[in-house]
Amino acid sequence: MGDALLTSYYALYFIENGLDAQQQSLLLGVIPFSLFMGCCILGFFNKNRAKTLWLFRLCVLMEAVLALCYAFSHDFVSLLVLTIIVSFFNGAPFAFIESHAALALEGKHIPYSRIRKFGTLGYIVSLFLGGFLLRHLPFSDVYYFSCAFFATALGLSFVLKPIQEKATEEDPNHHPASLDKRGVILLLISIVLLTGAFNASAFLLPVQLKSLGLPDSDYSFIRAIGIAGEFVSLLLMPLFHRFFKNKKIPLFIGGGLLLLSTALCVLVTDPYALAYSNLLLSGWGKSFVFAYQVSLFAEFTGKDKLGKILTVNTGLINVVVTLLNLGSSAIYLNIGFPAFFGIITAMEGVGLIVFAFLPHRKTQPGEEEFVVE
Repeated sequence: MGDALLTSYYALYFIENGLDAQQQSLLLGVIPFSLFMGCCILGFFNKNRAKTLWLFRLCVLMEAVLALCYAFSHDFVSLLVLTIIVSFFNGAPFAFIESHAALALEGKHIPYSRIRKFGTLGYIVSLFLGGFLLRHLPFSDVYYFSCAFFATALGLSFVLKPIQEKATEEDPNHHPASLDKRGVILLLISIVLLTGAFNASAFLLPVQLKSLGLPDSDYSFIRAIGIAGEFVSLLLMPLFHRFFKNKKIPLFIGGGLLLLSTALCVLVTDPYALAYSNLLLSGWGKSFVFAYQVSLFAEFTGKDKLGKILTVNTGLINVVVTLLNLGSSAIYLNIGFPAFFGIITAMEGVGLIVFAFLPHRKTQPGEEEFVVE
C-alpha cells in the first residue's frame, strides 16, 4: 500500500511541481534504471534466506524515510536525487518478501499465487484512498500516508521469523530440465518487447490523460477499478489453468490485451473512455502475463537456471523502459501522444509475432515440471 501511494503518482507529481516535459522524461527514465541497479546490487548481498528479511527491512525503512522526503521536495534537482534513491530501494523488497513467502509456504504445499492476490488487493485499496485524498488534500500529503504504510510494514516484518535452510537428499531419479537456448532467447525477446513497451506506456498514460482533461483524483479511482479487474482475473486463474493446458495460449492472450490497451491510446480521445478501457484491458492482460510467464520460462530453463534468466529478463525490460521514457518527450511534443503510443503498439506487435514462433517444449521423462496454480 505504501508503494501504491508512492509510485503510482510519479508523473502527476512531476507535473504538479511545474516540471517541463524534458525534465519529466529524464525523471521517468532514471526510474527503471535505478530499479534494475537496486535489484542487482542488493540481490548480491542476499546470500542466504536468513538475510532476506533484514534486506527487506532495510529497503522498507529507506522507502518510509524517502516517501516523507518526497512530501517536501518540489524542485527538479531534489526530485531527481530522491527519485534515483527511491527507485534503487523500491524494486528489491518485493523480490525479497516474495522469495521469503514462497519458501515459507513451500513445505505447507500452498502455492504462492494464493497469497499474491492480497498485494493486488492492497493496491486497489490504496488507489481508492489516493483518489479520496487528492480530492481533499494537497498532493504532497499523499506521501505522509505512504510513509505510514511503509513504517507499518517494517513493524510487521519483525513478527516474521527467518526460514532455516534444510539439507535435502538428492533424488537419484530427479533430472533437471535441459536448457533450450532457442526457446529462452525467443521468449526473452517477446516478453521484453511486450512488457518493456507496455511499462513505458504506463508511465506516460497519466500525462496523456491529464492533457485530455482528466482530474488526478479520477485517474486514481479509475486505476483502482482497473487493478480490481486484475484481482478478479487472478482469482479465476486456477480455472483458466484447467482450461488452457498449453501455457502459450493464455500468455498470448495477455500480450494481446496489453497491445489492445495501448492501441486505444492512439484511437480514443475521450479521457474517461480511454482511462476505463485502457486500465481494465491492461489489468486483465497483466494478470495472464504474471501468472504464466515464470512457468513458461521454467519449461525452457529448468528451475536451477530460472532465477538467472528472470534477472536478465527484468534487466532488459528496465533498459527498454529507460530508453523509451527518455525519448518520450521528444516524440509526443513534436508529433503527439498518438505517435508515441503507436510506437509502443508496434513494439508489442513484434513481441507477439516473435512469441508465435516459440517452440513447444515437452517435459522429458524424469524432468521436473513447473506448474501454475
